[in-house]
Amino acid sequence: MNIKILISAFLLIFVFVQNIFAEDPFSRSFSTPSTLSTDAAIIEDTADGIHPMMKHSVSKYYVKGVIVSSEGSIAVMSLPGGKDYIMFAGDPLGNDMHTIQVITQDYIIVGKNSSDEEITITVSNPVITPNMSGLN
Repeated sequence: MNIKILISAFLLIFVFVQNIFAEDPFSRSFSTPSTLSTDAAIIEDTADGIHPMMKHSVSKYYVKGVIVSSEGSIAVMSLPGGKDYIMFAGDPLGNDMHTIQVITQDYIIVGKNSSDEEITITVSNPVITPNMSGLN
């Protein structure tokens, strides 16, 4: 009887210790980290005083997710392997004087005020809306 208790206690402690060192599910990023060390150095270099969301061309940025509401919408954006930034409609994006014009559930539209040029950036993590009709 004592041996069964000791074996059970040992197994519980062993499983508990393994779970302590398991990967944290909340630490995962939706983006793939950059494999080039020079890209990471460029992204994190803030000594020049330029915000990271205004350093590169618009095509380098991507939308990780959006929150859309009737009171306003926000987009979570970043460069590959870079920090996440919360962006609002009207915020500047990229090094060519683009601004965020529209934020929707599936994409954002950026453009210049002085021209008709518009660029659509799709959300890299699209929302899947469940069909709730079978729950009645």
